[in-house]
This record gives sequence, C-alpha cells and structure tokens, in this order.
Amino acid sequence: MATYNGARFLREQLDSFVRQTRLPDELVVTDDCSTDETFELANEFAREAPFPVRVHRNGRNLGLTRNFETALSFCTGDIIFFSDQDDVWFPEKLATIERHFEQNPSTQVIVNDALLVNERLVSSGNTQLQNILRAAQPVKSFFTGCCSAHRRSWHELALPIPADIPAHDFWINCLAIELGCAEQLTDVLQVFRRHGANNSAWALSNPSGVRFLSLLGMSGLRDARRRWRLRARLLREFLRRVHERFPLASANGWTAELPTIERELANIEQRIRLCSMARVRRTPGVVALWSRGGYGTAAGWKSAVKDLIRP
Repeated sequence: MATYNGARFLREQLDSFVRQTRLPDELVVTDDCSTDETFELANEFAREAPFPVRVHRNGRNLGLTRNFETALSFCTGDIIFFSDQDDVWFPEKLATIERHFEQNPSTQVIVNDALLVNERLVSSGNTQLQNILRAAQPVKSFFTGCCSAHRRSWHELALPIPADIPAHDFWINCLAIELGCAEQLTDVLQVFRRHGANNSAWALSNPSGVRFLSLLGMSGLRDARRRWRLRARLLREFLRRVHERFPLASANGWTAELPTIERELANIEQRIRLCSMARVRRTPGVVALWSRGGYGTAAGWKSAVKDLIRP
C-alpha cells in the first residue's frame, strides 16, 4: 500500500484486511511524506493488527509510481497485492486470488473486478469490468492497479519500472497482459471508491456507468496522436525489456507474443504518420494499411474511416 494524505478513508481499507477469510502474511505501507494523519493511522494499525505490518516513510516525496515501487522492494511474500488507500476489500478477496494463482502456475498477474462506488460507498450497481465491456473496449484494457495482484517472481522481468512510464500498474500489469500471462477475473472482490481526490479519473471508472459524452470523448474523431504515442512508447519499452532479459522471458514462454506487439507498434507508428498529413493526402496510405490488415490491431474499418476524417 502506497499512501499519501489518505487519512479520510484509510482506516476503512485497513479494517477490511482484518476481515479477510485468509489473513495477509504481511502488510507493507510506504507513506510519501503525508501532511495529514495518514502516517500516524498506519502506525496505530500496525500496533494492533493480527499480522505483521511494516510502515515506512519516504525521506522525500517520490510520487505515486516510485512510492509503489519502494513498497514492492520491502515485500517478502510470493504473491503481492496492490492496494489503494481509499477502497474496501470484500472478505474473500485474498483467498480467491490465491486459489486462482495456485490453479494457474503460468499466470503472473491477476486483476479482479470491483464495484464502483462514490465516496460514501453508495453504488449504482456498476462494476469496472462492466463499464469497459459496455463501452466496447477490449478486456485487456482492464488493468486497474488497485484490483491487481502479481507473483513476486514477476519482478525479475518487470522491475525496475522505466523512468518515463506514467504509472506502476500501467507497466507491471500491461506487460503481463501483452505477454499473455495475465488473467482478468469477473469476480467482484472489492469496492473501487471514486471521489474528487482520486489520482486517476478514467471515464470508465464512473460509478454512474458509461455515459454517451464520455464514450464520444474516448472514441470520437478527435486527434488521437498523443494517445497513440504513449501506447507506442509503452510497446517499445515492452520489447526492449523482453530482449534485455531474453533468456528469462524465453524460458517462461513470454516471447510468443512478441510478433503481435511488433505488428501493433508498426501499425500505430504508421497511423501517426498518416494522421500527421492533411486529410486530402491520407486516402492512399489508409487504404494501403487497411489492405495489409494494419487495422486489425485497432477497431477495423471503423478506425480506418476515422483516420480519413479526424483532425
């Protein structure tokens, strides 16, 4: 658990750990120089918890990604769960995820579904995965960090997190998804509290469900090159990391998806080039990309049409 000024909701999440049917073997909390009572609350919990709790305070503010990476460095368990400071886990979460790992030895990362609630834990009944599917987004876009767990052995490939990657879960979870060793569960094992101070504000995490205007903003005809460049940078880093540690990746069967990643990267780079041209000059390139199956890693003909007319 990486904390920062989370005193308002922290205790509810900590108490949900105590209610687990399978108690944690340890809890590691790294506080990023909070200015409220977060650090004190964590230490108070450590004194009374029925399992070991280690609370560390960073010497300076590291930011979300490096704070989580620091927490990972203190973990000793074989399975590590990411936890936000403002959610609440259902009692069966740890036991359910542990069972899935035991049943699937090759799985490195597991993501469970979560009930989306407001700051008072009031829900309209929507879950994170339901929102994603209703928005016709691919299941592999479901990698929410607070819903994920991974094997500590995954660190051999995944750590350290590259400096220019924007979020810890964006790297650790997506790397496993792209290499085919992640599992997304439909089991709803926690609440995902949404309030005004969340670090992330993804439209599909809205407790009220999928809104038309949000979908339009995500999949409309606006200039998508900035998003594509971020995706391309991530794919390049995946390829670089796997090639750097190729013997490890090959021995574990994590190299089979490399051609797919390379193909998607090439298609994204071509789309960036096409959409940097004036509309009147794009048609031959879009048709050529379509004819060789280049839109198969996107939304097919819909993406091709958008590329012809988007800004």
